[in-house]
Amino acid sequence: TLFRSMAWLRRQPVPQRKHGNPERTYANKVGHVAIFLKAIGKPRLLTKNEYPQYEEKMVTAHTDEELEHLYSRADAEQRFLLDFALGTGFRDGEISHTEYTDLVGNILKVQRKPHLNWHPKKHHCREVPIPQALVDAIRSRGVSGLIFTNEKGKPNQHLLRDVQALAKDSGFHTELHKLRKTWATRLALAGTALHKLQKWLGHKSLETTQKYLADIDLMKGQTDKIVEAATFAPRGIKVAEAWAATPRVDVPKSKSAVQ
Repeated sequence: TLFRSMAWLRRQPVPQRKHGNPERTYANKVGHVAIFLKAIGKPRLLTKNEYPQYEEKMVTAHTDEELEHLYSRADAEQRFLLDFALGTGFRDGEISHTEYTDLVGNILKVQRKPHLNWHPKKHHCREVPIPQALVDAIRSRGVSGLIFTNEKGKPNQHLLRDVQALAKDSGFHTELHKLRKTWATRLALAGTALHKLQKWLGHKSLETTQKYLADIDLMKGQTDKIVEAATFAPRGIKVAEAWAATPRVDVPKSKSAVQ
């Protein structure tokens, strides 16, 4: 049954999406069928090697110039959405299901929402520190309910479309995932420890975080600073002065060296 489903999926027209990944879409659909069959008592019908393979699309961070362009075209609501995405690093569904009560101090929580029929994965639930300016902006908008809603007061599922509209005819692509990558990249380049970023990103393993940030040079412009900060120096005296003040002892040459 599963192999017939896979063959049928392969025969379907491929969606013509400029920034899509058809192979990943196919793999996801096969995975959904496998999950359904497992739920009805047919588990492990495919080995690991039999599942569709695909190359993960590399997402790069926005440059400062690109961010300036997005903000220059944004209205007040779009600007708040940009601030929120760049200040939290939340995924699409996490943004649309965030409520005002998730903010405690300067910590924004990702947690299960049974009343909204929304359940993030266990390791996606987390607490993320956010900038004070974003804290103030959130508190100025409300105290209860969803932060981003549609006309019916339900979670806004069109945030991606709203963001992409800002980059129309700009020569570059944007999406909420790219804003998330930008948030993580800027924090990493600012010196945030990877194990902290792992927790804030909601990654299950540190290896995932390392792969996520593999395209950036975390040491860029920081090597000298790091080396100097890691150098031990006795209190009240500089290392160079200590070496200069140390008496030199002449080591006698060995007989073999004399000969």
